Amino acid sequence: MANVEDTPPGAGTEDTPPVGGTEDADAPEKKDTDAVEALKRSKGRRRKQEDVEEEDPFEHLDSNGEDTEEEQSLYREYLSLIKEIDCQNGIIQDLKNRSTELKQKACRSRSESHELQRLLLCQEQENIRLRTLINRAVQLQNFGSRRLYGEVELEITDSEQTVFLAGAELANMRCPSYSKTASVAGSWQLDSDSDDDGFCKP
Repeated sequence: MANVEDTPPGAGTEDTPPVGGTEDADAPEKKDTDAVEALKRSKGRRRKQEDVEEEDPFEHLDSNGEDTEEEQSLYREYLSLIKEIDCQNGIIQDLKNRSTELKQKACRSRSESHELQRLLLCQEQENIRLRTLINRAVQLQNFGSRRLYGEVELEITDSEQTVFLAGAELANMRCPSYSKTASVAGSWQLDSDSDDDGFCKP
C-alpha cells in the first residue's frame, strides 16, 4: 500500500491569485488608456480645423455668409489649384532659365542644340497645361465660393517676353523723320519771332 503524504488544506493556492481578479484589475486601466487616446485624437482634429480656419488666405465677401457643401468643395479645389499653379510657374521658369543659358552660348554643341529644342518643346507643353489650370481657377473664382480672391500669377512665354521687350524699346525710340520735322518747325518759329518787320531773313 502506497504512502500518501498529507497535504494541508489550502496549501499551494496562497501564492496564486485568482485569474478572474487579474482581468478585472486590468480592464479599468485599459479603458482609461483608450479614453485618453480618443481625447488626444479629438484635440488633434480640432487643432487642425482651427489651423485651417486661421490660415484661410481669401476672405469671404459676406462676413455672415457661409458656404454650402458644394461651395466648400469648390473652394478646397481652388486652394489646391493655386498650389499647383505655383509649382507649374516654377517648372516653366526653370525651363526658361536653362533655354536662355543655352541661347546665350556663342558656340553650341550638337547635344546642346538638341537639348534646346527639347526644352522649347517642353516649355510649350507646360504653358498649355498652365493655361488650362488658369482657366479652371478663373471659373472657380466666378462660380465657386464668393470670396475676395487675389491675382493668379502667370508665367509668360519666350515669345510673349520678346514682344513685350520690343514694345518697350519702340516706346523709348523716336522717329528720325519726326525729329527732323520738329527741329525745322522750331527754327522757323524762332526766326519768325525774332523778326520785327514781318519779313523772313534770306
